[in-house]
Amino acid sequence: MATKAHRRLVRPRNLLILAVVSLAIVETAARVLEHMDVELARRMDSFRSYAESGAHPLYGPHPYTGYGRWTEDPNAFGKHHPTGPAAENQWRIACLGGSTTEGGPTAYPAQLEAQLKPLTSRAVQVLNCGVSGWTSAETLVNYQLNIQHLEPQLVIVHHAANDLRPRLFAGFRSDYTHYRRPWRDSGLSPVDRFLIGASRAYARLRFASQRRRTIGNWVSEHSVDPELAASTLLNPQTSLPFRRNLRSLILSVRARGAECLLTTMPVQPKSKLGPGDQLNYNVIAEHNQHIRELSAECDVPLVDMAQWFESNSEACRGAFIDTVHTTKLGHQLKANLIARKLAKLGKIPQPK
Repeated sequence: MATKAHRRLVRPRNLLILAVVSLAIVETAARVLEHMDVELARRMDSFRSYAESGAHPLYGPHPYTGYGRWTEDPNAFGKHHPTGPAAENQWRIACLGGSTTEGGPTAYPAQLEAQLKPLTSRAVQVLNCGVSGWTSAETLVNYQLNIQHLEPQLVIVHHAANDLRPRLFAGFRSDYTHYRRPWRDSGLSPVDRFLIGASRAYARLRFASQRRRTIGNWVSEHSVDPELAASTLLNPQTSLPFRRNLRSLILSVRARGAECLLTTMPVQPKSKLGPGDQLNYNVIAEHNQHIRELSAECDVPLVDMAQWFESNSEACRGAFIDTVHTTKLGHQLKANLIARKLAKLGKIPQPK
């Protein structure tokens, strides 16, 4: 009897020891991997800070644009963007758009600045004013309240993808209020916050699950209309607010005495599109056509990136991450096209 009782006690104890050892191995591996990967360590430190403070590591609520980007980059829109007009000898360019502009350290605004600097004796500053998920509506508000007083001499607009999302929601309204809602945190429980701070392995697990939540989880109402999402074309009338917003932006830029440059949105070659990408492709093509027509109607220079990428598919191999987001090469090609257009128009001041 004693032997059987002993066995009943030993088995759970051994399982407990095995579980503890396994968790220790997983935790050690997570710490080693984080130590070896500088970029991962930076991201995890940011995530742990978010868990501790409740503040999203990249974005936060904004009273007029719904949300904005937090950044230490002085050339990017966020907490530390410039606060006043350009210096006398400075050529300031503002790049407006969504994630295809925001990108990262290798996004096209940074590459454009590097390409333009050798071409002029002026001090070149290219501001990255793109924010992931922003539609033309947020960009228009942001220009009016945060960008125009910085007095950029040139404003580059790179939009066409994000205005698709409002068109997929039921009860369409031209101001997109059927789509946007005030910022709402995804919510980590007190237990989550404690474990994220205590365990690198658990933090990695929760970080992965949080990354699957797009910014739309914080700022979008409900979910897309499944019938609209399953279609390949949308009501053309719902594209008109996009056109209106860009026209308003052009007029506002000109009213400040600055110049505007429009760009179309390049997309992945059709051969690489998945079955669910056809709607994205069609709607972006529709928005790109609005951009071309506005360029002609308002006499605004246009860089037709979509046409160039489509016509130069060999040069664009490896340029896309997905339907619209580009690699470093893709951003470099965009910057090249803009720089060449500015040179052709004679818009680069005081060339060396």
